[in-house]
Amino acid sequence: MISIIIPVYNVEKYLKRCLDSILNQEGDYPFEVIIVNDGSPDKSQQIIDDYARKYPKVIKAFVKENGGLSSARNYGIKKAVGEYILLVDSDDYIEHNLIDLVLSEMKKNQSLMGIFDYYLTKQDGTKANKEIYKGNNYYVLGKQAAWARIYHKSLLEENLFPEGINYEDLALVPFLIAKATGKLTYIRKPLYNYIIDNTGSIMNTYNEKIFDIYPAMENLISLFKEAGLYDLHKEEIHYLALEHLCVGHGYRLIRYPKKTWQDFIDITNFMQRHFGNEWQKNKYVEQKIQRQNISSAMALIVPTYLIFLKLIFSNKRGNKR
Repeated sequence: MISIIIPVYNVEKYLKRCLDSILNQEGDYPFEVIIVNDGSPDKSQQIIDDYARKYPKVIKAFVKENGGLSSARNYGIKKAVGEYILLVDSDDYIEHNLIDLVLSEMKKNQSLMGIFDYYLTKQDGTKANKEIYKGNNYYVLGKQAAWARIYHKSLLEENLFPEGINYEDLALVPFLIAKATGKLTYIRKPLYNYIIDNTGSIMNTYNEKIFDIYPAMENLISLFKEAGLYDLHKEEIHYLALEHLCVGHGYRLIRYPKKTWQDFIDITNFMQRHFGNEWQKNKYVEQKIQRQNISSAMALIVPTYLIFLKLIFSNKRGNKR
C-alpha cells in the first residue's frame, strides 16, 4: 500500500482537482489518502468532509492547529500505514498513471526512492514546459522538492521535515537522496503537475521568511555530517548552497525592501564559515550546470554574481587588516 499525504491550507479553489487526480489513478496498487487540514480558515474542510463521506475506505481526514507545511507533512507521515509515501501539495495534481508506473519500477528494483519528472503547469492547466533531469546527478540537476518522488516509508520515519522554517524541502530532501543512493529508481516521464503561478509561493515572497534559507542549509549540512556522508557529497552540497543561498537568496534580497549591505555580507560569511575557500570554486559551476538547473535568466549571471560575492568577501577581509 502507498499512503498519499496532502497538507491543506487555503486551497478551496484547487483541492477538488488535486483529490480527483489521486482518486482516478489507474492500476491495482492499493492506496490511502491522508488529508491534513493545517488549520485552514477557508472552506477547504467542507470539501474534505464531502470527499471523506464519498470515499470512506480510502480517505482519512485530520484537522490540526496551524503549524506550517512541515508540521502537516510530519503529522501525516506518523498516521500513514502504507509501505510507501507520496507527498502531494494540495494546489498541485498528479497524472493518472503516477502510482502504477513508479511503484512498479520501485518494486522491481527494490528501491527506496522513485524519482519522476514533472510539468510546470499554470492554474488553467496550460503546460509551461517539462522539467527533466539531465544525466544521473540527482543533487544538482533535480528539483529538491518533496513531491517529486515516492519514498519508502522508512526514509521519512527516520528523518522528518524540520518544522517552523521555510525551505523545508531543501533542508531534508538532498539528504534523503543520499541515503537512498544505490536504491534509486528514476522514471523519465512527467507525472506531476507543479503549479507555477502561485503567488503565495516562497519563490514569490520577499519578506523576512527569505532568511529561513540559513537554518535550512544548516539543517542539511548537519544531517550529512552526522551521517558521515558529508565528505562524499561535499561538492554537491557546495553547489546547493551556491544555487539556493548565493544566487536564489541574493536575488530575493535585491527585491526585499528592508535589505542592507550586511545581508549580502552574511551570505559570504556563511559560505566561508562552512566551506572555507572551497565555495569560490565548484566543479558544477565550472561545468555550467546552472544553465540546465536554474529555470530563469539567473542562470546566465551566476558566474558574474559569484565574482560579485567574492569581491564582497575580499573587501571584508581587507577591512579587517
